[in-house]
Amino acid sequence: MRQGGLQLRSVLIATLVVLCGHAPARAQFLEDFEERLWGVQVSFTPEWRSEELGGELLGLQRLDMSGSDFTVGFARGRMRSGHWGLSLLRQRWQSAAICGDVECYEWTGSAWLQGFAANWFLPFGSPFAGDRVQAGMHVDLGGGWLQGTVHVDELSADGAPLARAGQEIPANEMLPDPWSRVPVPLFRAEVAVAVTVAPGLKVIGSGGYGLPFTRRFGISVAYFPMAAVN
Repeated sequence: MRQGGLQLRSVLIATLVVLCGHAPARAQFLEDFEERLWGVQVSFTPEWRSEELGGELLGLQRLDMSGSDFTVGFARGRMRSGHWGLSLLRQRWQSAAICGDVECYEWTGSAWLQGFAANWFLPFGSPFAGDRVQAGMHVDLGGGWLQGTVHVDELSADGAPLARAGQEIPANEMLPDPWSRVPVPLFRAEVAVAVTVAPGLKVIGSGGYGLPFTRRFGISVAYFPMAAVN
């Protein structure tokens, strides 16, 4: 009995030593995990399309636009919380059909908005599913200049074709004043779900609406190297 008691006591002491050594290590891990870290991020929107509501707000008879976009930049934040960043944006405008009270034009071609966008991933609360999943919002705010050339398929005023129909022209000339001379504002607000798929690596799926009056779904990836090291 005495020998059994000594063995039990030895096991309890060894367990306490392990726990005491493990607790500070775990606390240090969580502290490091919650540090504000620098990282890189990319995002891709396979397709965005214009909304009829946008045309109504602008007083247009028709607004039909489509395209895609891609961003790359840096990020700053925490793995178990939100982050913000600044990215270089390239948004392709693949086609457009815009009709006002007088003029109407349709074009296709290689036109794109190029500029910068600040972005935020704003979680609604604490992560769940083993600290791997976060629900929140993805918000972008920025601006860019329309570049490239377009092929004018149709251009008319009061129903009469204009001379430039069928020509290749600079894309910014298709924008009404003053947007042909100043940056086009960009904004989007999307419901988002972020999943930590590996140490330091977040994948975010999001969908919602934005300016210029589009609906969209996109994928973002944010990587924080120091979180992976820790």
